[in-house]
Amino acid sequence: MPAPTIDASAVKVLNRAELTKRLVAKLARDEAVVAGIGNTNFDLYAAGHRPQNFYMLGSMGLACPIAFGVALAQPEWSSRATSPS
Repeated sequence: MPAPTIDASAVKVLNRAELTKRLVAKLARDEAVVAGIGNTNFDLYAAGHRPQNFYMLGSMGLACPIAFGVALAQPEWSSRATSPS
């Protein structure tokens, strides 16, 4: 069976920085946002710095546990975590 072909003109490319801007624009209140190391920090900052943003440095793989800790410590807030894929 031959491999399926893909029509390149029909493929949509996901831009991480644009997606981050869209997600930040949907924040309704003072939700905490925890950004993983690397470009997600820069994307989050470029999308709009807020005091509720937490930019991680040197803690690869810990965005979700940190966001979970924030959620547990401050149940009145909503938390989001971003990590590079």
